[in-house]
Amino acid sequence: QRQMCIRDSAMSACNLKVDRSIIKQKLGIYAAKRPDEFVAEAVSSTKNTKLEKTVKKLFKERTSE
Repeated sequence: QRQMCIRDSAMSACNLKVDRSIIKQKLGIYAAKRPDEFVAEAVSSTKNTKLEKTVKKLFKERTSE
């Protein structure tokens, strides 16, 4: 469930609704399917959008706890 928290926190921080169509547009179809894929797609991306940077930051914080 940790990925769910990262997804929801990142979307909220970017003022985005947790919605499959928005996630698909921002990160791709796989990211919209499951929370763990959302995190994987964002962390592996090189685009460095605000959403991706936010996910990377949250992931780093939570995996270093």
